[in-house]
Amino acid sequence: MFPRNRFEAVYHTMLHVAPSQESHAKEKIETFMKNLIANYRKAFYPHEDVPVDETVIKFKGRWKNKQYNPSKPSKYHIKTFSLCDSATGYAFNILTYFRSDTSYNSDTYGMGQPEKMFEYLLKPLGKGHHIFADKYYTTHSLISYLTSKSFHYTGTLQTNRKNFPVIIKFRNGCRMKHLQTNYYRSESGITYLATELVQWQDKKAKKMVVAVSTKFSKNVVAVSSRCKGVREIPDIVHRYNLSMNGCDRLDQSVSYYSNLGRKIVKWWKRIFNWLIEVTQANSYILYLLTCPHNSKRITLKKFKENLIEELVSSCITMMPDNSTLLKELHKFQIQS
Repeated sequence: MFPRNRFEAVYHTMLHVAPSQESHAKEKIETFMKNLIANYRKAFYPHEDVPVDETVIKFKGRWKNKQYNPSKPSKYHIKTFSLCDSATGYAFNILTYFRSDTSYNSDTYGMGQPEKMFEYLLKPLGKGHHIFADKYYTTHSLISYLTSKSFHYTGTLQTNRKNFPVIIKFRNGCRMKHLQTNYYRSESGITYLATELVQWQDKKAKKMVVAVSTKFSKNVVAVSSRCKGVREIPDIVHRYNLSMNGCDRLDQSVSYYSNLGRKIVKWWKRIFNWLIEVTQANSYILYLLTCPHNSKRITLKKFKENLIEELVSSCITMMPDNSTLLKELHKFQIQS
């Protein structure tokens, strides 16, 4: 299309997605991000089950809001919170963490961080959805808040959380046990919160897992796998395992044939490239949903190749000698 030096000059010195070149901090990328996420919502509405999880963007440059967590695949990263569709992995809403400058809703004064984060991510959703999250967000105040907003909640639970029964701190030697059904009364004395606590430990697991749910069933589900064969697990745990894969699907799709492995000094450009990859992953999901079942579907790699061809086709047709360029374009392969 044009020389590499010219592309680098445009990319490094002239690329801006902020309202003005004098924008600072989160203003450099947040306006673009909100406009892009608004288009995500127009194109697709999620199913009943929606997981909320932390999504990391690998970044080793200098930035005050950069996070460090050795347990993550990328120890140094930019932290974002994502709300995805459990069935497809479609990213419906995203919130970037800027520490004390995070753009929560204005009416969340006095709430804890989990309540603020869930209030922002769930605002575009209607009532009746089933929210799934891990133990780092599960608190009694969060469950009460989601219930007051007509949402259901299922998640794992830390044993040292307040306002939960003391029985969750003790191991009774059983691999699976429904501990008890608790009914909590709100401060107003009108709303009641019913939760089911389940204790579960897999054969090779070192620690016991406690799950809490406001939309529970005491049934036991038989699950088969290649390594462990057929085993019985609580329905709450089984549904949690299935529904929490939504955010993992998003991370997996973004990592395929992406340009996130390149070194970038500016933090907002890393988020910009990550958003472009999320947009392509969401577009591919929409293609799969709208494609007829009896037709042959293309792969994600071929989908991105077709996207590149369509983006540059208008430029190639204006060039005088475009036959050679078209031949080279068809030979083009995306390198991961």
